[in-house]
Parts: sequence; structure tokens; C-alpha cells
Amino acid sequence: GDPTYATPAAPSTRPAYLLGVVHLAGANNTVWRSDVVVGNVTGVAAEVEVEFFLEGAPSVNPPSRTVSILPGTATHLPDVVDRLFETEGKGALRIVPRAAEVVVSGRTFNVATGGTYGQALPGLSATDLVEYPDQARLVHLAAWSGKSPGFRTNLGLMATTPTVVAVELFRGDGVALGDLRVDLEADQFVQLNDVFRRVTDNDVADGFAVVRSLETGGAFFAYASVIDNVSGDPVFIPAVVDER
Repeated sequence: GDPTYATPAAPSTRPAYLLGVVHLAGANNTVWRSDVVVGNVTGVAAEVEVEFFLEGAPSVNPPSRTVSILPGTATHLPDVVDRLFETEGKGALRIVPRAAEVVVSGRTFNVATGGTYGQALPGLSATDLVEYPDQARLVHLAAWSGKSPGFRTNLGLMATTPTVVAVELFRGDGVALGDLRVDLEADQFVQLNDVFRRVTDNDVADGFAVVRSLETGGAFFAYASVIDNVSGDPVFIPAVVDER
């Protein structure tokens, strides 16, 4: 009975990014998988190039696959990391249309429960980047050590240019808990699991993060995933750029 809210996606000829795709076992006996759907809204056959940026692997010349999509149809890519790229791990996809307008959507979910508990992965574009000197905020985060109630927060980052990302973590009342610095190469993906535990041993019932590039020209994507420690149910939290 787990619902997944899918945000509307506009057709585009620009590359789309899906962050947090995975084929891997996780904390608390979770087992994670990701599906992707690419829809062709045109009246002609389309091709897209799907590139996989695996965490911990070189971001230069990533593995890629070509996927063909018939006119006016949507192609489902189940368990995309394993079936399309024949590997395991977590990372990000860049989906590049070839002279066609497509819609991109994904879902990452835990399959160790008899059903699935999952979150939608919106297709991100250049308009979703956090660019120097702007900063972005991720809210509704939590870190509870117990299982009931219990939550943990994973923070994901992917740079499109080499940069250093500052991550500042707060309680909901604005009290600063600590900060991190993350060095990223161009097209590098990293996920900071249980990120609040990197700065505090205390439970955080209601927290938030502020992220920004420390270097001129720096640009990156950011998201958080807040996971229920009992069910393994994740909630996708997008980064929202602060108004200046």
C-alpha cells in the first residue's frame, strides 16, 4: 500500500539526470532497486543515450547504453543498474535524447518487505542546479537512532563542474549541528549515508541542511532521502534554491 508521488515532467530535448539509482543491499536489511521510464512524446522513433555514473568509479567516460523508443510510447527499464549496466552499486544516470523530446522518470525502492517501499526520482535538468553563489535548502530531515520511531537521512550530491560543496546541518529550531566539505570532480556522484551522524550523536527530530558551492563557477545537484528504519520506506527531498 505504499504510494509514490510522481511530479509532472515537461518533455525536453535536454539531458535529464536521475540521482540515487541503485542495485545494492543497504542498512537494516534493506535491498534497493531502481526502475526508469523514458517516454517519447514525438511522432517518430527516438533514441536516448543512458550514461551511468557509479559512486566510487571514475566519472570520465562513464559506461553508456543506447535505448530506442517507438513513437508515442514509454520504455520501462526495470532494475536499471543491474539489467542495463550489469553491475551493482549506487550512482546517477544522465539520459541524453538524440533529436527528440522525451519525459524521464524513475523510482528507487526497497524490495525486502514482501512488497516495495519506494520514492520517485524526478528527472533533473540544468534549471535544478545549485550554482555559485546561490545556496539551497533541504528540509524535513531527521536522524533517530531507534527503530520505532526511527529515521535516517542520506544526502546525495552530483557536480557538473569541479567544485567543493559546503554542507551545513541544523536542527529545526536553527541550532547549527556541524558542517562538512565535499570535494567533487565534474560528473562525480556521492551519497553521504546517515549524514547527521557525521556531525552529532544526538537524535534530530526535525532537521534541515543548507548546501552551496565554495568555488566560482561551481554547479551541482543535491537531494536527500529520509528513510524509515523499520519499513525501509524512503522519501525523496529535493533541494530548493533560496531566493536572493
